[in-house]
Amino acid sequence: MNTIQSPNEVEESTYSLLVRSNEKKRGMFETIIYTLMILCAVAAIVQFVDQRDSLPLTALPISASV
Repeated sequence: MNTIQSPNEVEESTYSLLVRSNEKKRGMFETIIYTLMILCAVAAIVQFVDQRDSLPLTALPISASV
């Protein structure tokens, strides 16, 4: 049996419901989460940049010329 559903009866995903809702707390929560994610990425990059070189190239022996 073919039935036509009205737009109000169509099931919507949770994501589409969240996108359509205009909650101030959700916007503030997303801003905080995105800021924390960016800060974590920057902290990880700084951690690797700040590490000392465990094997400096000056300590390698000089190879003889052929």
